Amino acid sequence: MTEFDIREAWYRSPSVGVPDYVGTKGRLHEPSGTVLIARDGVIVTVVYTGDERLNDDHLCVCDRCGYRYDRLPDDRECQWCRDNRASWSAALEVVFDE
Repeated sequence: MTEFDIREAWYRSPSVGVPDYVGTKGRLHEPSGTVLIARDGVIVTVVYTGDERLNDDHLCVCDRCGYRYDRLPDDRECQWCRDNRASWSAALEVVFDE
Protein backbone atom coordinates (compact mmCIF):
# COMPACT_ATOMS: atom_id res chain seq x y z
CA MET A 1 0.00 0.00 0.00
CA THR A 2 1.34 3.40 -0.99
CA GLU A 3 1.25 6.00 1.77
CA PHE A 4 -0.28 9.34 0.80
CA ASP A 5 -1.92 12.38 2.33
CA ILE A 6 -5.66 11.98 1.72
CA ARG A 7 -6.43 15.70 1.58
CA GLU A 8 -3.61 16.40 -0.87
CA ALA A 9 -4.63 13.37 -2.95
CA TRP A 10 -8.21 14.68 -3.15
CA TYR A 11 -7.10 18.01 -4.61
CA ARG A 12 -4.54 16.52 -7.02
CA SER A 13 -6.68 13.66 -8.35
CA PRO A 14 -9.12 13.86 -11.28
CA SER A 15 -12.86 13.61 -10.68
CA VAL A 16 -14.65 10.37 -11.53
CA GLY A 17 -18.20 9.21 -11.15
CA VAL A 18 -18.79 6.35 -8.72
CA PRO A 19 -22.25 4.96 -9.64
CA ASP A 20 -22.47 2.56 -6.69
CA TYR A 21 -22.23 5.44 -4.21
CA VAL A 22 -25.28 7.62 -4.92
CA GLY A 23 -24.97 11.28 -3.91
CA THR A 24 -21.18 11.25 -3.74
CA LYS A 25 -18.19 12.64 -5.59
CA GLY A 26 -15.13 10.57 -6.41
CA ARG A 27 -11.49 11.27 -7.13
CA LEU A 28 -9.15 8.74 -8.75
CA HIS A 29 -5.73 8.57 -7.08
CA GLU A 30 -3.86 6.40 -9.58
CA PRO A 31 -0.50 6.09 -7.75
CA SER A 32 -2.21 4.28 -4.86
CA GLY A 33 -4.85 2.55 -7.00
CA THR A 34 -7.67 4.05 -4.95
CA VAL A 35 -10.81 6.13 -5.32
CA LEU A 36 -11.53 8.70 -2.63
CA ILE A 37 -15.28 9.11 -2.12
CA ALA A 38 -16.86 12.18 -0.51
CA ARG A 39 -20.39 13.09 0.49
CA ASP A 40 -21.35 16.67 1.41
CA GLY A 41 -17.72 17.79 1.24
CA VAL A 42 -16.39 15.10 3.60
CA ILE A 43 -14.30 12.12 2.46
CA VAL A 44 -16.28 9.15 3.73
CA THR A 45 -14.31 6.20 2.35
CA VAL A 46 -11.34 5.13 0.23
CA VAL A 47 -11.72 2.03 -1.96
CA TYR A 48 -9.47 0.17 -4.39
CA THR A 49 -10.15 0.96 -8.05
CA GLY A 50 -10.41 -2.70 -9.01
CA ASP A 51 -13.49 -3.09 -6.83
CA GLU A 52 -15.55 -0.22 -8.26
CA ARG A 53 -17.34 0.79 -11.44
CA LEU A 54 -16.11 4.23 -12.48
CA ASN A 55 -17.37 6.84 -14.89
CA ASP A 56 -13.96 7.79 -16.23
CA ASP A 57 -14.49 8.09 -19.99
CA HIS A 58 -13.26 11.71 -19.87
CA LEU A 59 -9.79 10.66 -18.69
CA CYS A 60 -6.76 9.98 -20.90
CA VAL A 61 -4.17 7.25 -20.32
CA CYS A 62 -0.57 8.42 -20.14
CA ASP A 63 1.76 6.67 -22.61
CA ARG A 64 4.66 6.96 -20.17
CA CYS A 65 3.27 5.80 -16.80
CA GLY A 66 -0.05 4.19 -17.81
CA TYR A 67 -2.09 6.20 -15.28
CA ARG A 68 -5.40 7.84 -16.13
CA TYR A 69 -5.47 11.64 -15.90
CA ASP A 70 -7.60 14.64 -16.82
CA ARG A 71 -5.86 16.31 -19.75
CA LEU A 72 -6.04 20.08 -19.83
CA PRO A 73 -5.44 21.99 -23.09
CA ASP A 74 -2.02 23.29 -22.02
CA ASP A 75 -0.74 20.01 -20.53
CA ARG A 76 2.42 18.61 -22.07
CA GLU A 77 2.54 15.60 -19.77
CA CYS A 78 0.25 13.91 -17.30
CA GLN A 79 -0.02 15.23 -13.76
CA TRP A 80 1.31 12.00 -12.26
CA CYS A 81 4.54 12.11 -14.31
CA ARG A 82 4.88 15.83 -13.57
CA ASP A 83 4.27 15.29 -9.82
CA ASN A 84 6.68 12.34 -9.73
CA ARG A 85 9.41 14.36 -11.46
CA ALA A 86 8.86 17.27 -9.04
CA SER A 87 9.13 14.99 -6.01
CA TRP A 88 12.36 13.50 -7.37
CA SER A 89 13.74 16.99 -7.99
CA ALA A 90 12.81 18.06 -4.47
CA ALA A 91 14.54 14.99 -3.07
CA LEU A 92 17.88 15.64 -4.77
CA GLU A 93 20.68 16.85 -2.55
CA VAL A 94 23.85 18.26 -4.09
CA VAL A 95 27.01 17.68 -2.07
CA PHE A 96 30.39 19.11 -3.00
CA ASP A 97 33.46 17.17 -1.96
CA GLU A 98 36.72 19.05 -1.70
